[in-house]
Amino acid sequence: MLITKFNKMIRNKTLWWFFAIIVSVSFIWAYSDYEQSGGGCSGKLPDAVGKLYEKEISARELDRAMFNSMRLRNFNTQSAENKKIIRHEAWKRLAALQMAEKLGISATINELTSAIGRDPTFQENGSFSKDRYRTIIESQMQVPVQQFEDFLREEIILQKLGSTLESCVWTSPEELNQRLTRITDQITIQYASFNLETNAPSITVSKDEVRKYFETNIEDFRVPDRINVKYIKIPISDYLAKVNVADKEAKQYYTNNMDRFTSSDTNNPAAKPFEEVKEEIVTELKQKKAMTEATDSAARFVAMLIPDQKGKAPTFNDAAKKKGYSILTSDFFSLREDVPNMKVDRDFNKAAFDLDPTDPERYFSDPISSDDAVYVLATGDKEKNHLPEFSSVEEKATAMAKKEASVKAFEKKCKEARESAAKAVKEGQKFEDAVKKFGATVSTNMSFSAYEAASNPFEYLDIILPKVMQMSKGELSETLDTDNGMIIVHVADKKSGLSSTAEAIRPEMMNAIDRSLTMAVYDDWKEYNLIKAGFVDKFPSSASSEDDDPAAEKDTSIEK
Repeated sequence: MLITKFNKMIRNKTLWWFFAIIVSVSFIWAYSDYEQSGGGCSGKLPDAVGKLYEKEISARELDRAMFNSMRLRNFNTQSAENKKIIRHEAWKRLAALQMAEKLGISATINELTSAIGRDPTFQENGSFSKDRYRTIIESQMQVPVQQFEDFLREEIILQKLGSTLESCVWTSPEELNQRLTRITDQITIQYASFNLETNAPSITVSKDEVRKYFETNIEDFRVPDRINVKYIKIPISDYLAKVNVADKEAKQYYTNNMDRFTSSDTNNPAAKPFEEVKEEIVTELKQKKAMTEATDSAARFVAMLIPDQKGKAPTFNDAAKKKGYSILTSDFFSLREDVPNMKVDRDFNKAAFDLDPTDPERYFSDPISSDDAVYVLATGDKEKNHLPEFSSVEEKATAMAKKEASVKAFEKKCKEARESAAKAVKEGQKFEDAVKKFGATVSTNMSFSAYEAASNPFEYLDIILPKVMQMSKGELSETLDTDNGMIIVHVADKKSGLSSTAEAIRPEMMNAIDRSLTMAVYDDWKEYNLIKAGFVDKFPSSASSEDDDPAAEKDTSIEK
């Protein structure tokens, strides 16, 4: 998943001076009390990564803020560019929370329990379920309950802080009427779609063109760091014949997972008889038991490799020989590519790249499971990233250059079709006739309003709707990108919607606009607040440690 970039919707510096006056007048007592009490601890931290309000911020605090800014999702999988954005959002979050503390804004235990209890996600039969709550947080979200509750407390505090900005936004009646008109207008459209695969012109590229493409885009051909590893493989199949599943176990599994064996027919749901699914259950349980046995064997092998108190341990080769395991060597692979000729997932890659040949306790891995085996890895050889010679990637470069040329020719063709169709429609020709000669597929007429469209979606709605709301009858859109090509939209007709519909949704629209503006104002205020906090980031381009776990704290959750 890529993080949504935090776009700015309002850029009004006068507003910030105005709001600064509001805050300073309304909460001046908070500043003076905070300063007199010595708030904003100035003590130096050994791992400080920055400073807010003269208080040093530790790496762990920033990691946790980044984790929370991502709504409790791992940020270490993001690109370097996205990590910078997340890091900046985390600083804004920390500064806003410190401001909230200065202003005496907090979240009570009642507010926290109420927010959790109201969430239908945690309810069974209309009531809060402690077991369901813990299962969802720990098993599905994969964070400790305490970390979730700390996050929720912060969210409540930030919402309260943001609500103080509501008085700073105002929607004029004219703007409201314009928006109501746009979303209630009845629009009739047709669109022409051009599929890249079937409409792209046939293209050939010369060797000189390929070489030029290679030289212009040479970084796209950089070969990343690649390694190979030594490993032992313990097949799960070695243990299948050694494990057994009693009828009692199979029946218990059947009972505990009845939903799996019940038909989805809402009118007459029925569970398959146990005897009918017994073989399937036994096979699955034997597979799980065999996996456990194989993992245990791998763990015992790993234990042999750990140095004793004197720092002595058998080598990987000696330990494998003693246990009767064959040592295999993988092909070279990078962190983000499939390991050749092996059925393993990215956990294998990550474990391999985490190995440290200089550390006697980290040159080998923990057990790594795949669908059919358990592995233990040891360091192998490494190839540093490098730029290849043209001759070694000529075939790849040719394909890429040809694809780029084909896409450019396709885009040119679509733009020519659009210009030709616009002229033809202006002269009285039908839209569909004007675009079909360019190989387009033309939709039937579709009538809708923006207000109704969400409940009756059609293909490309998310692309078409924002455009046609701004267009007039008879207009053609510019060429619009889709996943498989391009489209051109023609507004065949546009009429005013029912005034009764506009009046019915007026209060809802007013609230939606105010909320949107408040969120935009709040985001810009957080930028302003960051500056006022004397923000210092000592390592703005650094990535947070993947080894740090911002959630690893003592569990004092409320649901106990």
